[in-house]
Amino acid sequence: DVCIVVCPTSLVYNWKEEFNKFNPKFKVLPVDGTPSQRKKLLNDIGDYDIIVTSYSLLQKDIEFYKTVPFAYC
Repeated sequence: DVCIVVCPTSLVYNWKEEFNKFNPKFKVLPVDGTPSQRKKLLNDIGDYDIIVTSYSLLQKDIEFYKTVPFAYC
């Protein structure tokens, strides 16, 4: 089951590094970029344990996120 972390834009990659530091076995996907880049990333979320995105991108991509049964937010 995939989990999601929503944070300020400036911390998206910090969260990825923190997960790598404390549990490198987690597969973390930072979701960032243009709408087409994000869509491509989100198509593969089943391959990841944790998705990290920003508040503003969560709002822009909310229609996709509504369909995902996150294990933990």
